[in-house]
Amino acid sequence: MILLLWSSLTWAATLSLDEVLARVDARLPEVAMADAARQASEADLAEARGGFDPYVSSYGSAYGGAYPRELVDVAVSGTTAIGPSWSAGWRRGVGVFPSYAEADLTPPEGELYARVGVPLLDGLLEGAERADLRVSAAQLATSEASFAGTIVDTRLKATALYWRWVAAGAKLEVAEEQLALAVQRQQMLTREVALGARPEIDRVENERVVLDRRAKEAQARADLDAAAFALSVAYRDDDGRPMAPGPDRLPTVWAPRPAPPDLDRDLVAALQRPELAALGARRAAAEATLARARNGLLPTVDVTAEVATPALGGDVEVVGGVSLGLSATGRAARAKRDHAEAKLFGVTESERAARDQLTAEISATHARWRASAEAEAFAAASAELAAEVAAATERRFELGAATLLDVVLREGALADARRAAIDAALELRLVEARRVALTAPYLPADTGAPVR
Repeated sequence: MILLLWSSLTWAATLSLDEVLARVDARLPEVAMADAARQASEADLAEARGGFDPYVSSYGSAYGGAYPRELVDVAVSGTTAIGPSWSAGWRRGVGVFPSYAEADLTPPEGELYARVGVPLLDGLLEGAERADLRVSAAQLATSEASFAGTIVDTRLKATALYWRWVAAGAKLEVAEEQLALAVQRQQMLTREVALGARPEIDRVENERVVLDRRAKEAQARADLDAAAFALSVAYRDDDGRPMAPGPDRLPTVWAPRPAPPDLDRDLVAALQRPELAALGARRAAAEATLARARNGLLPTVDVTAEVATPALGGDVEVVGGVSLGLSATGRAARAKRDHAEAKLFGVTESERAARDQLTAEISATHARWRASAEAEAFAAASAELAAEVAAATERRFELGAATLLDVVLREGALADARRAAIDAALELRLVEARRVALTAPYLPADTGAPVR
């Protein structure tokens, strides 16, 4: 039942790390969520750009009473990215107009008109629509960088899960070899006790060792199963269902030790990290907001010009106008500016802190890498020596020069040494995976639509 819930175990060729990483895409929920956020930001940017699209409108009204009249206006209008607005259309006003509305009167066929409005101070170059567009573009860049960062983080998680699964398989092999030694020796001791060549206590003691090692082998097998199911969260089939790899997919040997990294090169590469790109995009958004806030401190001075002519031809009328506006205190505009300046300062400091933190993490990771590489070499050498000692003790036991306790202790020491070597190899590969993640560059191509 559990396997049906998790998808069936995969029985195939050796599972490589590259095969696992190749499936780090939208099949994983966290990647799909980051991609959805990126697509939402794309929609927000499209919406902001839509603010500059031409807009078609119409208006009509009819009046009764002392001044029966009809008004119709059909126009297309728009706003440019740098501030000026425009409109053009046809309007018709016929009937009896009071003196205060005579400006609406047109020839019977109506008139064509075109109007342009230009903000000279507030709204020029840094208008609200342009600021929204710049902020939306920066937010999209942030989402794209966050998506790339999710890919990097998920690949790191998948790499760690893969190597832990490999390590669990190696430890199961140690437990199986230890059990096989005890079982083989039990058969030998049973024969020798029957012949009177060994005391009965040796057979009983070795039987206890067999039972103890069976328990350890069962625990190691359970640990491998748990590691396989943990890996299945990152390793999924084409439909996004977790796949728990079977024991026969374990590699027979560890991957070669990674080459020693170069600290200076990694420090330079880290400057292209996705989180730094995301913070840079957030800074761009804060700068756009601040530019708009500072522009908002200026008075509103709008100049308009309109040209109108009868629809069937006639004299051209030109109308010009100026509108002025200024807050009596400017308190709201100054508050917006102060808020935008504080936000920009905070983002800038966050960017600096992230860069310093990244430098420290890379330096610390390099120190851990060197220590882990040395520990792996020492642990491997220790395991080799433990194997020699265990083999020598076994030969002495067969010759009657060593006790069963000596053999069991040496075999236990060998198992401990091999498990320590496995842990050391695992640690080095986890540190290397962390180093790769810390120096993974942000490439715009990384934000392409993943496989679904």
